[in-house]
Amino acid sequence: MQRLLYAFIIVCALLTLTVLCLAAAKAPAGVHPIVDINADLLFGGAIDGKWVDENKMMPRIKGGETYRLYSFTRFLGTGVGKKAEMNELSGNSPIVEVKPAGNLRIDDTCTIGICGEWNALPRVPKEGDRRQKCYETAVHDMLVKKGLPNARVHVTRVVQVDLDGDGKDETLISATTPRRNYPDPQPRKNDYSLILLQRTVKGKMESILIDGDFRLRDEAFAAPYRYTIDAVLDVNGDGEMDVVVGWSYYEGRGRSIFHINGKKVEQVLEAGVGA
Repeated sequence: MQRLLYAFIIVCALLTLTVLCLAAAKAPAGVHPIVDINADLLFGGAIDGKWVDENKMMPRIKGGETYRLYSFTRFLGTGVGKKAEMNELSGNSPIVEVKPAGNLRIDDTCTIGICGEWNALPRVPKEGDRRQKCYETAVHDMLVKKGLPNARVHVTRVVQVDLDGDGKDETLISATTPRRNYPDPQPRKNDYSLILLQRTVKGKMESILIDGDFRLRDEAFAAPYRYTIDAVLDVNGDGEMDVVVGWSYYEGRGRSIFHINGKKVEQVLEAGVGA
């Protein structure tokens, strides 16, 4: 009888812990816009834990909201945003101008503004050694899978970070064809740019494509993309970190935010300008 009582207590404790963990993982309620501070572009954000695009978020921004500003590796400070509006220079993308508090200065690298009280950098990403053979192999294998077995492997960045808080780092890899001034409007066969995620799934290391552009032939006129790893942040407060990918082509640029759940990759938000 005593053993049954102990077992019952343990089961109740485990259930309580599970409920607490699930509650902690839930994104906070409220309206939480997200802004690309460098370009003043509104990504959209989260409303009551659900992702919403820039058009649905725009009327909810009245001006005067406080944003927490983040670079790649640190919290920079806060800023106050204006009302969301359309701008001729940004085309169909609404903008939100955010004025940094005090003497805070924003440089030209990626800075993301999040209207929320949580710490969006619960785990700080670290730079990895892009010269390691294992990363080149991962890129080569993906290129073969996409029909470019003869493309020259050129890893541009490696980032290590624990995305889901399980104590194990995942690895993000960016790679782009090593051709000067790429991308241009005349891509050649074997041109590419990609972002990979390497993580252990059921005890096996797997490479998961987050975003990519692959050119199987010469083209007289096209719009190939170049992708970069710009930030890794918990943008909606659910405790899991999302990947901010920069993209550019010959007439435009912007950033996309990806949420990753196991092997599933979902682009949840985007902000950019182009012709």
